[in-house]
Amino acid sequence: MRGGDQRRSNPRDLVIGTHPVLDLLGSASPEHLAGAKLYLAQGRSATMAQKIRDAAHQAQVPFETVNTSQLQRLCPDANHQGVVLVVPPFPYTSLEDVFNREPAVKGSALFLLCLDQVQDPHNLGALIRSATAFGVDAVVITRDRCAQVNPTVVKVSVGTAYRTPIVRVTNLATALRELAERGFHIFGAAGDAESVPSDLHWVGPLALVMGAEGHGLRRLTRAYCHALVRIPHLPMAESLNVSVAAGVLLYHAHLSRSSQVSGK
Repeated sequence: MRGGDQRRSNPRDLVIGTHPVLDLLGSASPEHLAGAKLYLAQGRSATMAQKIRDAAHQAQVPFETVNTSQLQRLCPDANHQGVVLVVPPFPYTSLEDVFNREPAVKGSALFLLCLDQVQDPHNLGALIRSATAFGVDAVVITRDRCAQVNPTVVKVSVGTAYRTPIVRVTNLATALRELAERGFHIFGAAGDAESVPSDLHWVGPLALVMGAEGHGLRRLTRAYCHALVRIPHLPMAESLNVSVAAGVLLYHAHLSRSSQVSGK
């Protein structure tokens, strides 16, 4: 599995609406937006239109002013708000590239978030946003039976999908085996686990694995985890949504790893 799966998604994607377009233009690098084009409807307010044009210029994205009917043909079933950005396929990276990166937290080791068949793009976007907030070096997803990075994911992630590398692999179990061979500790989130976050050592090369909505970790995925961890909560509450649970665990890991780096 060396190098990972870098096959791209759709030949093009549409990002629609004022705020999603501005978020993407402000967060993605010019190299990520190479080949993108912005379409702006006639009749937009002068102030907002200028703001969008300025953002496109800063991101080195060409733009064109068109009539509303042309935008409607691009996205007939969506409220485009007079702004449509046509973007190239999302630039997935590989595990090998991640291994060669410097960790986000200086002086620390690599920290990965691996997702086992998370299928809701809103959850994926929220997971990427939390991963970026808490110093994760890359998010690992699978090519099949998992949400892929699309405009919805980018919007929910508030553009952080272009800041934190997203690795797409063919087989998660194979990826976890490679991580273990490279000395990573692999922790899996499971509601039936005996350990709670404070029982584990969140230091060194680390991968946190989150399971699918409603199903959790698959049996083979659990087999590759060195430890399973649950989040204790009051008994009247049902299990947490995967993106919420990941946020709790990533925050705990971030505190532990930051304390180790600072020597506290």
